[in-house]
Amino acid sequence: TLGWLRQEENQYLSCPPEIAKTLDPELQALIGYSMGSYALGYYTPPLAPGQGPEVVPPEFALGKLDPKDSQFGSEELRQQVGGLQSSMLEASDLPSLKRAVQARLDGLLETVDVYERQRSEHEKQVGERLNTLVERVASLEQAATGMRQHIQEQRNRALRDPLTDLPNRAAWDERLEMEVARQQRYGGQLLLAVLDVDHFKRINDSFGHLAGDRVLKIIANELRKRLRKTDFIARFGGEEFALLLPETPLDAGQRLIESLREGIQNCPFHFKGERTEVTLSGGLAAFVGTERAEQVFERADRALYRAKGAGRNRIEMA
Repeated sequence: TLGWLRQEENQYLSCPPEIAKTLDPELQALIGYSMGSYALGYYTPPLAPGQGPEVVPPEFALGKLDPKDSQFGSEELRQQVGGLQSSMLEASDLPSLKRAVQARLDGLLETVDVYERQRSEHEKQVGERLNTLVERVASLEQAATGMRQHIQEQRNRALRDPLTDLPNRAAWDERLEMEVARQQRYGGQLLLAVLDVDHFKRINDSFGHLAGDRVLKIIANELRKRLRKTDFIARFGGEEFALLLPETPLDAGQRLIESLREGIQNCPFHFKGERTEVTLSGGLAAFVGTERAEQVFERADRALYRAKGAGRNRIEMA
């Protein structure tokens, strides 16, 4: 490329000395413009022997623009720079050569202006598309966040008992599986208790189902308040509640369940202006070895029925 520029300069120097000396500043400006364009990266080596340099802006080389898609006049630039030889040869006097040089410079500047306008428009379009993509991504992220929250809310709702706001049977099964897996892997003690409201059908028959619902709500709240943070209670079904007591020795678990029973017995229940005693019966069982959860629950359930048969309002050990 430098050799090609030197050829242009040599052709200029071959013109009559009197004209060359007079026009040296104008031609220096033109040669300086060409050399400056090379320094900025607007020229690439010839693509094939005998072929002149191709005018390609740095934006093409950097991948910012695609020459196939752009209408930038690389051919016009080449023609205008390459036409310098014929302009100088055809010039017969100083004014004509000045006009020729000025015309070439004007053409070069116009071509560059066209390119700059096209590049600016291209960058504007790219910026608009990028902004659109950013807005779409932000919208999708917002929708995904809303969906995750909705799914979590639906999951929480699916695992809660709507009447007592305790975990329901599905939540019990999930927590039971987790606690059993933890106990079998790391060892330790795990207790399971089943509690049932005594004579609950009598409450419904005597005072109505709304009164029965109110009793269940009060009992659930009292049991929840008296348990530790590590304990887990769920409404197992009807008037029955199931509890898990992790890392609790059997005697400590028995004292805790007894305190729950006494707390419900001492809780004041009033129906139609009269105080009514509501009690609980329960069964308590400990996990032993690799015993399955179903087996432990059955033992606790049998202990519950023994408590019922022994007069109710009591806790039996499995």
